[in-house]
Amino acid sequence: MNADLATGASRATEGLSGVGGAFTMCIIAFSVVFLVLGGLTGVIYGIKHIADGIARGAK
Repeated sequence: MNADLATGASRATEGLSGVGGAFTMCIIAFSVVFLVLGGLTGVIYGIKHIADGIARGAK
């Protein structure tokens, strides 16, 4: 493994230690979860809208 890479990774994770790092990771995790849930909600409403259009066209 490259020593420079290991040093860079170590420096990147230094800022994520302690309470501040835990809070940062918590905010990132919740943001990702709510973005995914919002996307799934959009897909559900999109499918519902398309199905309503198909049902109207079939009449």
